[in-house]
Amino acid sequence: MSLNEKTSPGRINKRQIILDAATKLMMEKGIEQTTLGDIAEESGLSKGTLYYYYPSKADLVYDVTMRHFKVVTTDIMNYIIDATNSGKANQEISRRVINSVIGEYTRSKLHLYLLQEAVLNNEALKVRFQETYREWRSICYVWATGLLSEEDPRSKPLSFILLAILDGFVTQSIIGAEHLDIDEIANCMSLLF
Repeated sequence: MSLNEKTSPGRINKRQIILDAATKLMMEKGIEQTTLGDIAEESGLSKGTLYYYYPSKADLVYDVTMRHFKVVTTDIMNYIIDATNSGKANQEISRRVINSVIGEYTRSKLHLYLLQEAVLNNEALKVRFQETYREWRSICYVWATGLLSEEDPRSKPLSFILLAILDGFVTQSIIGAEHLDIDEIANCMSLLF
């Protein structure tokens, strides 16, 4: 296969179609119950075409995970850095970040499925989660230094707390046990820091 074939628009489009179908099915059925055959059928592609792009389910799960991490990091976590550096109010930052994290049910559910797969079945995925969580914790450190200060020794432990809070909101929103009032939570967080 030539380099041009690897990067042609049709190849990218088919890969995107496969990733979209895989994400949808993994969210509906779970990762373990989703087969490559199911994904080929959902994407409208032949099994041969699917295998051409993804010779194994592990490769496909890995790409779904990487796409998920990129979206979360780009769309949500980088906002923390920009908002903190531009001097936005703590309450506004907290509200926007929490709302973004729990506002996308599909992404939140996928995150939990991928985390389960990483913890129970896939060591390579687990390593990727560890790397990504270190990156997210570093971004939360920027948020923490905006809430406290860079010199404050509590900023580092607070960064772990902030990441745990965001993870907790994802879980609570998926379970749906209670309505999360984002304004009240953001107000409370701004009072704490």
